[in-house]
Amino acid sequence: MTVASAESRQSVSPHNGGPWTSDWGNVLFAVIVGYVAVYIPWLIFQWGSERTYTFVSELGFLPVMVAGIIFAVRTAFSASPDGRTRGAWIAIALSFLLWLIGDAIWGMAEITQTELPYPSWADFAYFGMYVLLITGILLFPAQRLSRLDRFKFWIDSGIILIGLTVLVGYYLIGPDLLQYAEGASEAATLLAYPSLDILALIAIFSILVRNPNTGSGGVMLLLAAGLLFVVFTDLWWTALAARDQYVSGGLTYAVTYAAWSVGQTLLVTAPQRSYDIFNRSLKPASITTRIEPLRAVLPFAAAGIAIIAVLVATVPSFIDRLGLLVGVMALLPLLIAVRQIITLRENARFRLHQVRRESEERFRALVEYSSDLITVLDHDFICRFQSPSSMELLGMEPERFV
Repeated sequence: MTVASAESRQSVSPHNGGPWTSDWGNVLFAVIVGYVAVYIPWLIFQWGSERTYTFVSELGFLPVMVAGIIFAVRTAFSASPDGRTRGAWIAIALSFLLWLIGDAIWGMAEITQTELPYPSWADFAYFGMYVLLITGILLFPAQRLSRLDRFKFWIDSGIILIGLTVLVGYYLIGPDLLQYAEGASEAATLLAYPSLDILALIAIFSILVRNPNTGSGGVMLLLAAGLLFVVFTDLWWTALAARDQYVSGGLTYAVTYAAWSVGQTLLVTAPQRSYDIFNRSLKPASITTRIEPLRAVLPFAAAGIAIIAVLVATVPSFIDRLGLLVGVMALLPLLIAVRQIITLRENARFRLHQVRRESEERFRALVEYSSDLITVLDHDFICRFQSPSSMELLGMEPERFV
């Protein structure tokens, strides 16, 4: 769908230009935000009896996911989305449904103190949720990449994948996974979560690279922010579970659940925001200029993380044998990465300056050779440029106007 067609559909919307309260979806979202604002302090301060606290904390995610399903289905079947956008929201609605099922199974097991097997039906629901959520993100329409840009994307994705795998595999899981996991199925289940989390981060990177269409830029940022909250909370939970340190109750438990609830709230905001853009004449956000520096730096940051992780793990043993040489060699890749980042910033500034200068020269050439009378005023209505045609049309030199 083009921006023009989206705007034409906005003009016939019954909610076009109305206040945010004119749409019941916004009212429902405000209720969800208020609900989460009460749910998080409930987690931290452990209000109520032990049974009440367990019931609320374990099943407190369900209303948020129900609202997310409603928002996503409503946006998918509204009059505005094109085919790919509709398919994206349907996939995300199904992912929210599986998330709801997984939370319900897990919550009821915690309330009834039932020990779930590895993997359980809750795990299968969460795995399917990840697959559908990533699929939905990748379905959103975006600018097509050239062959060279696609090649660079896969190279950058490989760098990010390797860098994060080194960090997650060694420091968050490491040998503790096999030590505490009871059997291969439990180890495989725990390993699947960080693997899907890394794939989710690659999907977020694809958002930054592909430059989403104008109408979905801000929506993509909401999905990315929510997914980041969920991913890093999942990695934290996996690190605790792999070391058999995850127990219900306590501050760590509360912070983990609070972070999950924030991530879910950001995710369910996205479909409602998309509906608002199409139906209430909201100005869609363009994220190209905001994400350009992040898109350039992210692969180098991931590579730097991997290098630092390897060095921290290996340098102590090597220092005993090689001494100062190891420290120098450890510092060298870091300096190279910093230098590369500076070079990228300089190149970006140079390209911007070159494009601006070419645009100004093209404008000046068109104006100077035009037979029309053209005057350029600044914001104080002071003349800054007068076309040479003033001499022929008015008999006055351009300099007299400036």
